[in-house]
Amino acid sequence: MKYTNKLLLTIIIWTFTLLTTLGQNVSLLQKQHQKLLANQTRITERIDWSLIKKYENKSELFELELFELNWDNKKLNPYTIEPNIGEKIDIRNYVNPVHTNVVNSSYGYRSKFGRQHYGVDLKASTGDTIYAAFSGKIRLTNFDRGGYGFYVVIRHENKLETLYGHLSRFLVKENQYVNEGDAIGLAGNSGRSTGPHLHFEFRYNGKCINPEHLINFETHTPLIGFYIYQNDHTITRKHIASNRTVRKHKKRK
Repeated sequence: MKYTNKLLLTIIIWTFTLLTTLGQNVSLLQKQHQKLLANQTRITERIDWSLIKKYENKSELFELELFELNWDNKKLNPYTIEPNIGEKIDIRNYVNPVHTNVVNSSYGYRSKFGRQHYGVDLKASTGDTIYAAFSGKIRLTNFDRGGYGFYVVIRHENKLETLYGHLSRFLVKENQYVNEGDAIGLAGNSGRSTGPHLHFEFRYNGKCINPEHLINFETHTPLIGFYIYQNDHTITRKHIASNRTVRKHKKRK
């Protein structure tokens, strides 16, 4: 009987000790958990007030630089500074402005007309839908009786501008944001034109670039992932970190 009572008392003491220790451990874990939550809150605050703010400021600065500086709804070329030599331009998201794949007239000097042709003429019929080549903002919708006719200029997020000439109708307004592939107008024969087609230009800081150095119009795809703007007279290829090819091209004087 005495042995049984002693054993029972030992079990009770051992159980009490175990529960006390377990309770202390649970309390310690709760405190550690609360400390982690408190630290997490402080980290979240730092992200909200520093990292996110820094990103927002950078985004606002980009918007200011791209869509406010040298922004003009009247001038075809509002730029007052020379292009950035060595600028790397991302053209991977290119969308062809027409569904056809025929180039009627290429970039270069036209001896027949005695003037320079600063874009390519793409086959199109009157009323065909014209699409934005990249995402960006409509800077200009205008009419040039002796040249482009009704034309649209879009400034893109990759810093290029594209021009779409000889349209029959606008489907966008100035200062409107568009995504690549959005309809911006209808093809036509307005201005100085010998027949319905789309006159299409690439411009960087107001300087024209031969579109066929960037785009394969037969396949509607970029020839390269990134384009490097240069002012020399050579066109070279080299590899960059992404293993894509880039090109150099002289500026228009």
